[in-house]
Amino acid sequence: MNFTDLSQPNGGGQITGWAWEFGDPTSGVNNTSLLTNPSHTYAQPGTYTVSLIVTTTNSCADTTTRVITIAPAPVVDFTFTSGCSNDTIQFTSSTFVDPVSTLNWAWEFGDGTTSTDADPQHIYTSQGVYFVNLTITDTAGCTAFISHPVSVIPGPISMFSFTAPACSGNEVQFDDMSLAQGSVITSWFWDFGDGNTQLVTAPGNPDVTHIYANAGVYTVTLSITNLEGCDAETSMNVQIVTGPTAEFVFEQGCLGTPVAFTDLTATNGGPAIVQWLWNFGDPASGVSNTSNLQNPLHIFNVAGTYDVLLTSTSASGCQDTIQHSIVVTRCRWLPSM
Repeated sequence: MNFTDLSQPNGGGQITGWAWEFGDPTSGVNNTSLLTNPSHTYAQPGTYTVSLIVTTTNSCADTTTRVITIAPAPVVDFTFTSGCSNDTIQFTSSTFVDPVSTLNWAWEFGDGTTSTDADPQHIYTSQGVYFVNLTITDTAGCTAFISHPVSVIPGPISMFSFTAPACSGNEVQFDDMSLAQGSVITSWFWDFGDGNTQLVTAPGNPDVTHIYANAGVYTVTLSITNLEGCDAETSMNVQIVTGPTAEFVFEQGCLGTPVAFTDLTATNGGPAIVQWLWNFGDPASGVSNTSNLQNPLHIFNVAGTYDVLLTSTSASGCQDTIQHSIVVTRCRWLPSM
């Protein structure tokens, strides 16, 4: 508490003496002062009567008293969430005397930035230990100060890759490539950009697949969270091209007679079909069991039911597979061997 003498000589001799009494006997010898403009620290709040006696060179004296009120000193502290670089840290102030009377907050985050919010958020761009200072001032003009070290660890880095080509109707493989940066990633949240999401929590496999029903460009976002609660996310545009729809027809299956298979694969407006892979489900036929022709022939030498597969591939690399069963019978008389 600073005291300033405003005494006037009133035309008499010069003032040469000051005798202060601060009304605080518990302060001992510090309860008095002979300085012109002294200061005094009050240990307890309350009402104090301060007196000043001034004397002049001709030994004239005058006394004045003032009653002053010492407000309770504010008490301050703050808490903060776990800190990672490039992630938001929440700071929460705690004023224990009377939060309503707090006039302002002055934060120094230790990296050259400041805030006057009561409970600010802050992002550190680099790891390290930062000494965070908080000074509050109440409505009485009293201040309180607290400092805490805040340890900021490297934040996680979100990354992923995906298979190409990415085709409608086909599974697209998304592989997590995120970096934990000295911590442990505990969850992966995939947003596929078409209204579908998937959450994976440790120890689950963060690599996922997704099927897009329609062609287009989709923004896929991977958000990760580590053990300390720090988050990171990244987004990539995934172009989905139109995939084909495989289909085929065939003639009646007769034993020992070539059966004609006709490709009816639809491009669905996408690139042309450039590859066909047939599997006739007839391994006894050896190398003849498969074909790369668009419309092949195949001879079945044993009566029975065969599952025939066609995989059609477009110029963009998109594939589709269809299966039909063919029943092979003895359609005409064959001479016995």
